[in-house]
Amino acid sequence: MASKFRAASFYHKGRRLKFATTGQVTYTHNGESVVIEDGYENESQGPITSEASLDSAVPIGGDGSSIDDDFVEGDEVEVSFAMLNGKIHTIKPMTIKTMAYNWDHSNSTQTRAMTLKGGKPKITG
Repeated sequence: MASKFRAASFYHKGRRLKFATTGQVTYTHNGESVVIEDGYENESQGPITSEASLDSAVPIGGDGSSIDDDFVEGDEVEVSFAMLNGKIHTIKPMTIKTMAYNWDHSNSTQTRAMTLKGGKPKITG
């Protein structure tokens, strides 16, 4: 039997947006290399940060204008991603760094793409 894969869901203020094409969340451990006289020794413990990119995210029902307002006002947001094995990754605060609007008249579609940066995720589920 073939495995089934499902795209991660993205939530903003409790409202689900879907990915029309792709998205990615990257977590980075911001430690620094510790180098001693004999060479590489270890990695220091630094804060974990998050970066997310959502390409062609379209709202499910409604126009998704509240996320547009948060971007324009520079508000920090709380977002959640439903990931593998039913785990929910919640990141607060996140800042919306870029927002792009795309349209295709031949297919009668309009989408948005965005990038966000934030802190350490809280993983539940």
